[in-house]
Amino acid sequence: MRWIIPGLGLLFGAYIGLSHPGALAQATAPAPAQGVVPAATAPATQARAKHAVIFSIDGCRPDVLLRADTPIIHNLLKEAAFTFYAETTDIAITLPSHTSMLTGVKPATHGINFNSDPPDGVYPKVPTVLEIAHAHGLTTGVFSTKSKFTVFTRPNTIDYVAISKESSSADDIGIANKAAEAIKSHKPGAMLVHFGNNDRTGHAKGWDSPEQLEALAGADKSVGIVLQALKDAGIYNDTLIIISADHGGSGTNHGDKLQNGEKDWRSRYIPWIAVGPGVRKNYDLTNVRSLAIHTEDTFATACYFLGLPIPAGIDGKPVTQIIANRNLVMPVPPASARNPATTRNLVTPIQPATTPR
Repeated sequence: MRWIIPGLGLLFGAYIGLSHPGALAQATAPAPAQGVVPAATAPATQARAKHAVIFSIDGCRPDVLLRADTPIIHNLLKEAAFTFYAETTDIAITLPSHTSMLTGVKPATHGINFNSDPPDGVYPKVPTVLEIAHAHGLTTGVFSTKSKFTVFTRPNTIDYVAISKESSSADDIGIANKAAEAIKSHKPGAMLVHFGNNDRTGHAKGWDSPEQLEALAGADKSVGIVLQALKDAGIYNDTLIIISADHGGSGTNHGDKLQNGEKDWRSRYIPWIAVGPGVRKNYDLTNVRSLAIHTEDTFATACYFLGLPIPAGIDGKPVTQIIANRNLVMPVPPASARNPATTRNLVTPIQPATTPR
């Protein structure tokens, strides 16, 4: 397995070492992509977390995750606010969906509509959360098992990078170790950690196949390596952790629609799990009737917790319902205050049976 690092780097056997251009000097604002007009931003909020790690398990369909041998993620739910009914982009393929996850906007806005290695100099038309974090003095990292993720390494915006030279590598553990190395040595402020073997196996052997269940077990161990590094570095309690995915799948493929034109929900539903300082514990966000979580919300939520300004006009929103002291359920008014004309029984009483059922 070989990994590439844009910019500076030292070769150690089959790997290229982590680079940190500019050492510990204050970060400068990322240069906007050609043709990008900086958007107005909402004022920054007070930071709730000092660090943020966004995990993406590529192709992770929620029900398959729950069936797989994933004890680390299962146990993490006790500390988390979560839903298994978050929704990815309409396109529901890797690079456009990940770009929406990191920019808070749909593919038509960020411009990454392809799903292959990007041409030189091609980056999203709007800044990612990592670029915004870097512009505000945080160090950043991108760790991925797919070579196309160089699209998220705009020059002078990412400090620590390890990306596979292969289009799709099976070495989730290897990339987890590289991310762990960066955490223990440098404590980056904002990171993307991407594990691709689940998607790779789904295309080769099928979604929900025994082989994919095994791949998810490996992704779970990889998540555990990074979580342990956060603890070893003494920053776990100060870190917002989001575990999500870019899409699901069925058979050996995924996409936006079925042949009959209907939405392919097996591709569109993704897990969304949040852990961090002040985050509600062991709470299923699916219970909040007014809340629908989309992949673009990951960007906005990370910005919110890091105290970064959120660009105006984005499609995502901060999922503030994960905050522990927020009232999620409206109290039911007393019976005397209800309007009988608009009040109805939610459960119809069962009538006595007059004949055997």
